[in-house]
Amino acid sequence: MESWFEEMKRRRVFRALIGYGIVSFAVLQIIEPVMHGLQLPEWVLSATVVALGIGFPFTLVLAWALDLKGGRIERTGPAPSGRLLLTLVVVGLALGTPGVGWYFWKSHRAAPAREESASIAVLPFKDLSPAKDQDWMCDGIAEEIIDALCTVPGLRVAARTSSFQFKDKPADAPVMARALGVSTLLEGSVRKIGDRLRVSARLVSHDGYELWSDKFDRGVQDAFAIQEEIARAVVAALQLRVSSDEAVRLRRSGTTNSQAFEMYLRGRQYVRTLGPENQELARQMFKRAIALDPAFALPRAGLADADITLVQWLLVPKEAQPALRAEALAASDEALRLDPDLAEAHVARANVLAGLGRNDEADESFRRATALAPGARRHAVREARPAGQRPLGAQARCRGGRPGVAQQPGRRTCAVFVRLGDGGAG
Repeated sequence: MESWFEEMKRRRVFRALIGYGIVSFAVLQIIEPVMHGLQLPEWVLSATVVALGIGFPFTLVLAWALDLKGGRIERTGPAPSGRLLLTLVVVGLALGTPGVGWYFWKSHRAAPAREESASIAVLPFKDLSPAKDQDWMCDGIAEEIIDALCTVPGLRVAARTSSFQFKDKPADAPVMARALGVSTLLEGSVRKIGDRLRVSARLVSHDGYELWSDKFDRGVQDAFAIQEEIARAVVAALQLRVSSDEAVRLRRSGTTNSQAFEMYLRGRQYVRTLGPENQELARQMFKRAIALDPAFALPRAGLADADITLVQWLLVPKEAQPALRAEALAASDEALRLDPDLAEAHVARANVLAGLGRNDEADESFRRATALAPGARRHAVREARPAGQRPLGAQARCRGGRPGVAQQPGRRTCAVFVRLGDGGAG
Protein backbone atom coordinates (compact mmCIF):
# COMPACT_ATOMS: atom_id res chain seq x y z
CA MET A 1 0.00 0.00 0.00
CA GLU A 2 2.83 2.38 0.89
CA SER A 3 4.63 1.65 -2.37
CA TRP A 4 1.41 2.29 -4.31
CA PHE A 5 0.99 5.61 -2.51
CA GLU A 6 4.58 6.57 -3.35
CA GLU A 7 3.99 5.63 -6.96
CA MET A 8 0.96 7.96 -7.10
CA LYS A 9 3.13 10.76 -5.72
CA ARG A 10 5.85 10.04 -8.30
CA ARG A 11 3.33 10.13 -11.13
CA ARG A 12 1.90 13.45 -9.77
CA VAL A 13 -1.60 12.00 -9.49
CA PHE A 14 -2.46 14.08 -6.43
CA ARG A 15 -1.50 17.28 -8.21
CA ALA A 16 -3.80 16.40 -11.11
CA LEU A 17 -6.70 15.61 -8.75
CA ILE A 18 -6.26 18.90 -6.88
CA GLY A 19 -6.18 20.77 -10.19
CA TYR A 20 -9.32 18.94 -11.35
CA GLY A 21 -11.06 19.84 -8.09
CA ILE A 22 -10.21 23.53 -8.52
CA VAL A 23 -11.45 23.51 -12.13
CA SER A 24 -14.66 21.72 -11.09
CA PHE A 25 -15.34 24.30 -8.39
CA ALA A 26 -14.79 27.12 -10.88
CA VAL A 27 -17.15 25.48 -13.40
CA LEU A 28 -19.92 25.17 -10.77
CA GLN A 29 -19.48 28.82 -9.78
CA ILE A 30 -19.86 29.92 -13.40
CA ILE A 31 -22.53 27.53 -14.69
CA GLU A 32 -25.36 28.63 -12.35
CA PRO A 33 -25.44 32.35 -13.23
CA VAL A 34 -24.87 31.52 -16.91
CA MET A 35 -27.71 28.99 -16.77
CA HIS A 36 -30.11 31.56 -15.28
CA GLY A 37 -28.94 34.29 -17.62
CA LEU A 38 -29.57 32.11 -20.69
CA GLN A 39 -32.76 30.70 -19.10
CA LEU A 40 -31.56 27.12 -19.44
CA PRO A 41 -33.56 24.34 -17.74
CA GLU A 42 -32.70 23.26 -14.19
CA TRP A 43 -31.41 19.83 -15.29
CA VAL A 44 -28.38 21.53 -16.90
CA LEU A 45 -26.87 22.19 -13.46
CA SER A 46 -27.55 18.62 -12.28
CA ALA A 47 -26.05 17.19 -15.48
CA THR A 48 -22.94 19.34 -15.00
CA VAL A 49 -22.46 18.03 -11.45
CA VAL A 50 -22.86 14.41 -12.60
CA ALA A 51 -20.44 14.96 -15.50
CA LEU A 52 -17.83 16.45 -13.18
CA GLY A 53 -18.24 13.48 -10.82
CA ILE A 54 -17.83 10.99 -13.66
CA GLY A 55 -14.75 12.88 -14.83
CA PHE A 56 -13.02 12.23 -11.52
CA PRO A 57 -12.02 8.57 -12.21
CA PHE A 58 -11.01 9.45 -15.79
CA THR A 59 -8.73 12.17 -14.39
CA LEU A 60 -7.22 9.63 -12.01
CA VAL A 61 -6.51 7.11 -14.81
CA LEU A 62 -5.04 9.76 -17.16
CA ALA A 63 -2.90 11.23 -14.37
CA TRP A 64 -1.51 7.75 -13.63
CA ALA A 65 -0.65 6.98 -17.24
CA LEU A 66 0.43 10.40 -18.54
CA ASP A 67 2.51 13.34 -17.39
CA LEU A 68 3.22 16.83 -18.67
CA LYS A 69 6.90 17.56 -19.27
CA GLY A 70 8.34 20.48 -21.16
CA GLY A 71 4.94 21.35 -22.56
CA ARG A 72 4.51 17.84 -23.97
CA ILE A 73 2.32 14.97 -22.81
CA GLU A 74 4.38 11.83 -22.14
CA ARG A 75 3.69 8.38 -20.77
CA THR A 76 5.04 7.87 -17.28
CA GLY A 77 5.41 4.13 -17.67
CA PRO A 78 3.67 1.09 -19.06
CA ALA A 79 -0.08 1.28 -19.51
CA PRO A 80 -1.97 0.14 -16.39
CA SER A 81 -3.10 -3.47 -16.38
CA GLY A 82 -6.78 -4.36 -16.36
CA ARG A 83 -6.78 -4.95 -12.61
CA LEU A 84 -4.95 -1.71 -11.89
CA LEU A 85 -7.23 0.17 -14.28
CA LEU A 86 -10.30 -1.16 -12.44
CA THR A 87 -8.73 -0.22 -9.13
CA LEU A 88 -8.11 3.35 -10.31
CA VAL A 89 -11.67 3.70 -11.61
CA VAL A 90 -13.12 2.42 -8.32
CA VAL A 91 -10.90 4.78 -6.33
CA GLY A 92 -11.91 7.69 -8.56
CA LEU A 93 -15.61 6.88 -8.17
CA ALA A 94 -15.16 6.55 -4.42
CA LEU A 95 -13.59 9.99 -4.31
CA GLY A 96 -16.13 11.67 -6.63
CA THR A 97 -19.36 10.06 -5.41
CA PRO A 98 -19.52 11.81 -1.99
CA GLY A 99 -19.42 15.25 -3.61
CA VAL A 100 -22.15 14.39 -6.13
CA GLY A 101 -24.25 12.72 -3.43
CA TRP A 102 -23.89 15.71 -1.12
CA TYR A 103 -25.06 18.09 -3.87
CA PHE A 104 -28.24 16.14 -4.61
CA TRP A 105 -28.95 15.50 -0.91
CA LYS A 106 -28.61 19.22 -0.18
CA SER A 107 -30.77 20.32 -3.13
CA HIS A 108 -33.59 17.86 -2.36
CA ARG A 109 -33.42 18.60 1.35
CA ALA A 110 -33.59 22.38 0.78
CA ALA A 111 -36.69 22.20 -1.43
CA PRO A 112 -39.22 21.27 1.29
CA ALA A 113 -37.64 23.78 3.69
CA ARG A 114 -38.50 26.62 1.33
CA GLU A 115 -42.11 25.47 1.24
CA GLU A 116 -42.63 25.39 4.99
CA SER A 117 -43.92 28.97 4.98
CA ALA A 118 -46.22 30.13 2.20
CA SER A 119 -44.64 32.66 -0.13
CA ILE A 120 -45.66 34.32 -3.36
CA ALA A 121 -44.39 36.70 -6.02
CA VAL A 122 -46.89 38.74 -8.03
CA LEU A 123 -45.45 39.15 -11.51
CA PRO A 124 -46.26 42.18 -13.68
CA PHE A 125 -49.46 41.61 -15.62
CA LYS A 126 -49.27 41.58 -19.41
CA ASP A 127 -51.01 44.23 -21.51
CA LEU A 128 -53.26 42.51 -24.07
CA SER A 129 -55.18 45.67 -25.00
CA PRO A 130 -55.37 46.35 -28.76
CA ALA A 131 -53.38 49.61 -28.51
CA LYS A 132 -50.89 48.25 -25.95
CA ASP A 133 -51.33 51.48 -23.98
CA GLN A 134 -52.44 50.10 -20.61
CA ASP A 135 -49.06 49.50 -19.03
CA TRP A 136 -49.98 51.73 -16.09
CA MET A 137 -53.16 49.69 -15.54
CA CYS A 138 -51.31 46.35 -15.64
CA ASP A 139 -48.64 47.48 -13.17
CA GLY A 140 -51.22 49.14 -10.95
CA ILE A 141 -53.40 46.05 -10.64
CA ALA A 142 -50.40 43.85 -9.84
CA GLU A 143 -49.19 46.36 -7.22
CA GLU A 144 -52.61 46.57 -5.58
CA ILE A 145 -52.70 42.77 -5.30
CA ILE A 146 -49.22 42.85 -3.71
CA ASP A 147 -50.41 45.40 -1.15
CA ALA A 148 -53.52 43.33 -0.39
CA LEU A 149 -51.55 40.09 0.06
CA CYS A 150 -49.07 41.88 2.36
CA THR A 151 -51.87 42.07 4.93
CA VAL A 152 -52.15 38.26 5.20
CA PRO A 153 -50.32 36.84 8.26
CA GLY A 154 -48.02 33.92 7.49
CA LEU A 155 -47.65 34.83 3.81
CA ARG A 156 -44.31 36.17 2.57
CA VAL A 157 -44.74 38.46 -0.43
CA ALA A 158 -41.83 39.20 -2.75
CA ALA A 159 -40.96 42.84 -3.23
CA ARG A 160 -42.36 44.61 -6.25
CA THR A 161 -38.85 45.67 -7.23
CA SER A 162 -37.83 42.00 -7.20
CA SER A 163 -40.77 40.46 -9.04
CA PHE A 164 -40.97 43.24 -11.64
CA GLN A 165 -37.43 42.47 -12.83
CA PHE A 166 -39.06 39.79 -15.00
CA LYS A 167 -41.26 42.29 -16.82
CA ASP A 168 -41.19 41.58 -20.57
CA LYS A 169 -38.60 38.85 -20.00
CA PRO A 170 -39.59 35.27 -20.90
CA ALA A 171 -38.62 32.83 -18.14
CA ASP A 172 -39.83 29.48 -16.83
CA ALA A 173 -41.73 29.34 -13.55
CA PRO A 174 -39.01 27.28 -11.76
CA VAL A 175 -36.35 29.81 -12.75
CA MET A 176 -38.39 32.79 -11.53
CA ALA A 177 -39.49 31.05 -8.32
CA ARG A 178 -35.93 30.10 -7.51
CA ALA A 179 -34.58 33.59 -8.24
CA LEU A 180 -37.26 35.21 -6.06
CA GLY A 181 -37.13 32.60 -3.29
CA VAL A 182 -40.87 31.87 -3.33
CA SER A 183 -43.03 28.78 -3.58
CA THR A 184 -45.75 30.24 -5.84
CA LEU A 185 -46.14 32.79 -8.62
CA LEU A 186 -49.18 34.86 -9.58
CA GLU A 187 -49.25 35.96 -13.20
CA GLY A 188 -51.95 37.50 -15.32
CA SER A 189 -53.00 39.77 -18.15
CA VAL A 190 -55.22 42.82 -18.64
CA ARG A 191 -57.29 43.67 -21.70
CA LYS A 192 -59.12 47.01 -21.67
CA ILE A 193 -61.58 47.99 -24.39
CA GLY A 194 -63.47 51.17 -23.68
CA ASP A 195 -64.86 50.94 -20.16
CA ARG A 196 -64.68 47.14 -20.10
CA LEU A 197 -61.89 45.32 -18.34
CA ARG A 198 -60.94 41.67 -18.78
CA VAL A 199 -58.42 40.40 -16.25
CA SER A 200 -57.00 36.87 -16.35
CA ALA A 201 -54.96 35.50 -13.45
CA ARG A 202 -53.42 32.18 -12.54
CA LEU A 203 -51.46 30.85 -9.58
CA VAL A 204 -48.52 28.60 -10.43
CA SER A 205 -46.39 26.45 -8.12
CA HIS A 206 -42.60 26.75 -8.04
CA ASP A 207 -42.30 23.68 -10.26
CA GLY A 208 -44.68 25.02 -12.92
CA TYR A 209 -48.01 23.37 -11.99
CA GLU A 210 -51.17 25.47 -12.14
CA LEU A 211 -52.93 25.74 -8.77
CA TRP A 212 -55.74 28.13 -9.70
CA SER A 213 -56.88 30.30 -12.59
CA ASP A 214 -59.85 32.51 -13.42
CA LYS A 215 -61.04 35.29 -15.72
CA PHE A 216 -62.90 38.45 -14.74
CA ASP A 217 -64.92 40.47 -17.25
CA ARG A 218 -66.18 43.66 -15.59
CA GLY A 219 -66.34 47.41 -15.92
CA VAL A 220 -63.30 49.50 -15.07
CA GLN A 221 -65.15 50.76 -11.99
CA ASP A 222 -65.00 47.21 -10.59
CA ALA A 223 -61.20 46.99 -10.76
CA PHE A 224 -60.81 47.01 -6.96
CA ALA A 225 -63.41 44.25 -6.62
CA ILE A 226 -61.43 42.14 -9.12
CA GLN A 227 -58.21 42.67 -7.13
CA GLU A 228 -59.96 41.63 -3.93
CA GLU A 229 -61.38 38.48 -5.54
CA ILE A 230 -57.95 37.51 -6.87
CA ALA A 231 -56.35 38.06 -3.46
CA ARG A 232 -59.03 35.97 -1.74
CA ALA A 233 -58.66 33.20 -4.33
CA VAL A 234 -54.89 33.12 -3.75
CA VAL A 235 -55.38 32.86 0.03
CA ALA A 236 -57.86 30.01 -0.48
CA ALA A 237 -55.58 28.18 -2.95
CA LEU A 238 -52.67 28.40 -0.52
CA GLN A 239 -54.94 27.12 2.26
CA LEU A 240 -54.09 29.99 4.57
CA ARG A 241 -56.25 30.61 7.59
CA VAL A 242 -57.33 34.21 8.11
CA SER A 243 -59.67 35.65 10.71
CA SER A 244 -62.68 37.74 9.76
CA ASP A 245 -60.79 40.94 10.66
CA GLU A 246 -57.82 39.87 8.56
CA ALA A 247 -60.10 38.98 5.65
CA VAL A 248 -61.54 42.49 5.72
CA ARG A 249 -58.05 43.90 5.08
CA LEU A 250 -58.01 42.21 1.68
CA ARG A 251 -60.68 44.70 0.65
CA ARG A 252 -58.71 47.67 -0.59
CA SER A 253 -60.00 51.21 -0.07
CA GLY A 254 -61.19 51.73 -3.63
CA THR A 255 -63.38 53.82 -5.87
CA THR A 256 -66.09 53.22 -8.44
CA ASN A 257 -64.97 56.25 -10.44
CA SER A 258 -62.93 54.87 -13.34
CA GLN A 259 -61.22 58.22 -14.04
CA ALA A 260 -60.19 58.61 -10.40
CA PHE A 261 -58.81 55.07 -10.49
CA GLU A 262 -56.79 55.88 -13.61
CA MET A 263 -55.38 59.08 -12.10
CA TYR A 264 -54.40 57.21 -8.95
CA LEU A 265 -52.57 54.44 -10.84
CA ARG A 266 -50.77 56.96 -13.03
CA GLY A 267 -49.72 58.83 -9.91
CA ARG A 268 -48.30 55.65 -8.42
CA GLN A 269 -46.32 55.09 -11.58
CA TYR A 270 -44.74 58.55 -11.31
CA VAL A 271 -44.09 58.51 -7.56
CA ARG A 272 -41.84 55.45 -7.83
CA THR A 273 -39.34 57.35 -9.97
CA LEU A 274 -37.20 59.87 -8.11
CA GLY A 275 -36.88 63.31 -9.61
CA PRO A 276 -38.74 66.58 -9.03
CA GLU A 277 -40.59 66.41 -12.36
CA ASN A 278 -41.96 62.92 -11.73
CA GLN A 279 -42.94 63.74 -8.15
CA GLU A 280 -44.74 66.87 -9.31
CA LEU A 281 -46.59 64.86 -11.98
CA ALA A 282 -47.52 62.34 -9.28
CA ARG A 283 -48.91 65.13 -7.09
CA GLN A 284 -51.03 66.38 -10.00
CA MET A 285 -52.39 62.89 -10.72
CA PHE A 286 -53.27 62.28 -7.05
CA LYS A 287 -54.97 65.68 -6.74
CA ARG A 288 -57.07 64.95 -9.84
CA ALA A 289 -58.09 61.60 -8.35
CA ILE A 290 -59.09 63.32 -5.10
CA ALA A 291 -61.12 65.92 -6.99
CA LEU A 292 -62.94 63.19 -8.95
CA ASP A 293 -63.69 61.14 -5.80
CA PRO A 294 -63.12 62.95 -2.48
CA ALA A 295 -63.89 59.71 -0.56
CA PHE A 296 -61.04 57.83 -2.27
CA ALA A 297 -58.40 57.40 0.48
CA LEU A 298 -55.47 55.93 -1.50
CA PRO A 299 -54.61 59.03 -3.59
CA ARG A 300 -54.46 61.10 -0.40
CA ALA A 301 -51.83 58.68 0.97
CA GLY A 302 -50.08 58.88 -2.40
CA LEU A 303 -50.08 62.68 -2.27
CA ALA A 304 -48.45 62.54 1.17
CA ASP A 305 -45.82 60.12 -0.24
CA ALA A 306 -44.98 62.45 -3.13
CA ASP A 307 -44.80 65.51 -0.86
CA ILE A 308 -42.50 63.90 1.69
CA THR A 309 -40.27 62.44 -1.06
CA LEU A 310 -39.70 65.95 -2.39
CA VAL A 311 -38.76 67.12 1.10
CA GLN A 312 -36.63 64.15 2.20
CA TRP A 313 -34.58 64.05 -0.98
CA LEU A 314 -34.13 67.85 -1.00
CA LEU A 315 -35.79 68.13 -4.42
CA VAL A 316 -37.43 71.49 -3.64
CA PRO A 317 -36.08 74.76 -2.20
CA LYS A 318 -35.95 75.01 1.57
CA GLU A 319 -38.65 77.68 1.68
CA ALA A 320 -41.12 75.32 -0.09
CA GLN A 321 -40.65 72.48 2.40
CA PRO A 322 -42.94 73.67 5.24
CA ALA A 323 -45.94 73.91 2.89
CA LEU A 324 -45.28 70.44 1.50
CA ARG A 325 -44.96 68.97 5.02
CA ALA A 326 -48.26 70.58 6.00
CA GLU A 327 -49.97 69.28 2.87
CA ALA A 328 -48.55 65.79 3.44
CA LEU A 329 -49.70 65.71 7.07
CA ALA A 330 -53.19 66.92 6.15
CA ALA A 331 -53.45 64.40 3.28
CA SER A 332 -52.37 61.46 5.43
CA ASP A 333 -54.71 62.49 8.27
CA GLU A 334 -57.63 62.74 5.85
CA ALA A 335 -56.75 59.35 4.33
CA LEU A 336 -56.85 57.81 7.82
CA ARG A 337 -60.17 59.48 8.52
CA LEU A 338 -61.57 57.86 5.38
CA ASP A 339 -59.89 54.49 6.05
CA PRO A 340 -58.33 54.02 9.52
CA ASP A 341 -56.83 50.64 8.51
CA LEU A 342 -54.99 51.90 5.42
CA ALA A 343 -51.35 50.93 6.04
CA GLU A 344 -50.02 53.28 3.34
CA ALA A 345 -51.62 56.25 5.10
CA HIS A 346 -50.04 55.27 8.44
CA VAL A 347 -46.63 55.07 6.77
CA ALA A 348 -47.07 58.40 4.98
CA ARG A 349 -48.09 60.07 8.24
CA ALA A 350 -45.13 58.50 10.07
CA ASN A 351 -42.71 59.84 7.45
CA VAL A 352 -44.10 63.35 7.91
CA LEU A 353 -44.00 63.14 11.71
CA ALA A 354 -40.41 61.88 11.70
CA GLY A 355 -39.41 64.80 9.50
CA LEU A 356 -41.00 67.15 12.03
CA GLY A 357 -39.07 65.54 14.88
CA ARG A 358 -42.17 63.93 16.42
CA ASN A 359 -40.43 60.56 16.65
CA ASP A 360 -42.65 58.86 19.25
CA GLU A 361 -45.74 59.51 17.15
CA ALA A 362 -43.87 58.38 14.04
CA ASP A 363 -42.87 55.12 15.72
CA GLU A 364 -46.47 54.50 16.72
CA SER A 365 -47.65 54.99 13.13
CA PHE A 366 -44.89 52.75 11.79
CA ARG A 367 -45.85 49.98 14.21
CA ARG A 368 -49.50 50.32 13.26
CA ALA A 369 -48.60 49.99 9.55
CA THR A 370 -46.49 46.91 10.32
CA ALA A 371 -49.37 45.33 12.22
CA LEU A 372 -51.77 46.00 9.35
CA ALA A 373 -49.41 44.57 6.71
CA PRO A 374 -47.47 41.72 8.36
CA GLY A 375 -46.60 40.11 5.02
CA ALA A 376 -44.29 42.95 4.07
CA ARG A 377 -40.73 42.09 5.13
CA ARG A 378 -39.25 45.48 4.24
CA HIS A 379 -41.04 48.10 6.23
CA ALA A 380 -40.79 51.48 7.82
CA VAL A 381 -37.48 52.13 9.49
CA ARG A 382 -35.97 55.02 11.39
CA GLU A 383 -32.61 55.92 9.93
CA ALA A 384 -30.18 57.84 12.15
CA ARG A 385 -28.25 60.51 10.31
CA PRO A 386 -26.81 63.97 10.94
CA ALA A 387 -29.29 66.81 10.55
CA GLY A 388 -29.46 68.10 6.99
CA GLN A 389 -27.86 65.01 5.42
CA ARG A 390 -29.71 63.32 2.57
CA PRO A 391 -31.37 59.96 3.42
CA LEU A 392 -29.13 56.97 2.86
CA GLY A 393 -31.72 55.18 0.76
CA ALA A 394 -35.43 55.18 0.08
CA GLN A 395 -35.75 51.43 0.47
CA ALA A 396 -33.84 50.70 3.66
CA ARG A 397 -34.48 47.17 4.85
CA CYS A 398 -35.83 46.07 8.22
CA ARG A 399 -35.80 42.27 8.24
CA GLY A 400 -37.50 42.07 11.61
CA GLY A 401 -40.64 43.76 10.32
CA ARG A 402 -40.51 46.53 12.96
CA PRO A 403 -39.19 50.07 13.11
CA GLY A 404 -35.51 49.67 13.52
CA VAL A 405 -32.37 51.68 14.07
CA ALA A 406 -32.05 53.28 17.50
CA GLN A 407 -31.45 56.97 17.63
CA GLN A 408 -27.88 57.94 18.43
CA PRO A 409 -26.84 60.95 20.53
CA GLY A 410 -26.42 64.11 18.47
CA ARG A 411 -28.43 62.72 15.55
CA ARG A 412 -32.00 63.00 14.50
CA THR A 413 -34.07 60.26 12.92
CA CYS A 414 -35.46 60.26 9.44
CA ALA A 415 -38.16 57.83 8.33
CA VAL A 416 -37.53 56.31 4.94
CA PHE A 417 -40.33 54.48 3.16
CA VAL A 418 -41.79 54.56 -0.32
CA ARG A 419 -44.71 52.10 -0.45
CA LEU A 420 -45.72 48.80 1.08
CA GLY A 421 -45.38 47.18 -2.33
CA ASP A 422 -41.64 47.76 -2.16
CA GLY A 423 -41.47 45.38 0.76
CA GLY A 424 -41.64 41.63 0.65
CA ALA A 425 -39.71 38.48 0.89
CA GLY A 426 -36.15 39.08 0.09
